[in-house]
Amino acid sequence: MAVWKVPTDRSTEVGYLMAQSKWVTHCYERPTFPDWPYTHFTMIHATSRDQCEKVAHEISNQTGISDYQLLYSTREYKKTRVRYLV
Repeated sequence: MAVWKVPTDRSTEVGYLMAQSKWVTHCYERPTFPDWPYTHFTMIHATSRDQCEKVAHEISNQTGISDYQLLYSTREYKKTRVRYLV
């Protein structure tokens, strides 16, 4: 996951650009906090750490947003579909 510090006035524009990447499956805008300034979260699915860093760098170049961090998963939990009224 990459977290990005995006200026408020560019929020929608940048969010759309990030979401267009073929490597990004989820793109969210989130509130900030005094100790967490990142406004946008992108889930990048790549085959290696190097590829993930390359994708984030490309998104940074495309959007002009250079203030970002990469957060790596340490465990993947089993994915199951939500079952309603079973």
